[in-house]
Amino acid sequence: MRSWVKQKNGVKTFVFFLFSGLGIFIPFLTVYLRKNLGFSGKQIGLMLAVFPIISIISQNLAGFLSDKTKKIREFLYFSLVGLIISLVFLFWIKSYFEIIIFFGFYSFSLSSALLLSNLGMLEVLGENRSEYGQMRLWGTVGFVSSAFFLSYFLKFTGFRFIFLFFTLYCIIAMFFVPFFPKRDHHHKKFTLKELKLLKGKGFFILIAITFVFQISYISLDIYLGILIAGLKSTSSAFYIGLAWAVGAFTEIPVMYYT
Repeated sequence: MRSWVKQKNGVKTFVFFLFSGLGIFIPFLTVYLRKNLGFSGKQIGLMLAVFPIISIISQNLAGFLSDKTKKIREFLYFSLVGLIISLVFLFWIKSYFEIIIFFGFYSFSLSSALLLSNLGMLEVLGENRSEYGQMRLWGTVGFVSSAFFLSYFLKFTGFRFIFLFFTLYCIIAMFFVPFFPKRDHHHKKFTLKELKLLKGKGFFILIAITFVFQISYISLDIYLGILIAGLKSTSSAFYIGLAWAVGAFTEIPVMYYT
């Protein structure tokens, strides 16, 4: 029992640091691209469209390999190393074409790490999977704290340092990968019979609602920071971090009680 609690807390800590990195990175990435590199709104939108496209491939591949090999930790290490390499390159390069290439590499690594961390949380919870929300909320806590508190330092370091802050969080998170368990060998295998779910109208209604929601949500994600930076010429980093922190904070009670 004690070892299970220790393992559970280790996975929680990993999730906390991974999402802390996202908290200092996602809110400010578009502002960096706009203010530091001078990219247009169209260029930024096209670049960020790479992430969901790459995620379709990377998450399916990571899930398949994890199911096939019954491994999580090894692929998590691989994903984090890839994430660190891409962040370091993104810190230095300024060419739009080169940034697109390494942002694709970043998207592949991050989406894989997020999927694998979710698999690890479900694996460590076992029969207590109803507690997933209470474990996952530690990621939101990390995101909120990082977006709010570290945004103050960007006033002195500049937006470019979001890449290094995220890199540091990834390095710290790597120390907690050993707490992830091995995959259970008794998972139900996928069969063609599962495709019968596609016949239900409810499935397509859910997909349609998700599609419409994501269009508005992603648009807000991309351009909110740029909008606030335009309204607040001074201390814009703090207000951007505050806006994202408040938005993410609303997830906590929902996750805790679900």
